[in-house]
Amino acid sequence: MKRNKFINIKFVRDIIIFFIFMIFAGTLSIYIGMDRNTDVKNYHIYNAWAFVNDRIGFDLLPADIQSYFNPLPDIPYFLMIKYFNNHPAIVTQSTFKMVQMEMARRGNVRKKTDSGITEQGK
Repeated sequence: MKRNKFINIKFVRDIIIFFIFMIFAGTLSIYIGMDRNTDVKNYHIYNAWAFVNDRIGFDLLPADIQSYFNPLPDIPYFLMIKYFNNHPAIVTQSTFKMVQMEMARRGNVRKKTDSGITEQGK
């Protein structure tokens, strides 16, 4: 069988598996529902709300010490929750987690060299 030098079959397989797991994670996240822990409510959503509504300098430590965390990373998540249904926010959050997991998996892959020594990475 002749191999096509432009198409890496292993790469295509990895991409297909990644998208299957991403769809599975998004569906499972919608089924489980929104995360309602105090960490999300206290400062992820509140800090973004305070930044958007110009309340950063007026409210004194409403989210304890986490009130001083940078609110900019949480603004897209807050806006998705505010203006859309919770589903886009949930799927986006699970997609970011899947990308992080894939990057961690690829970073922790060890391959064996000809000398028998394992080296980090691909």
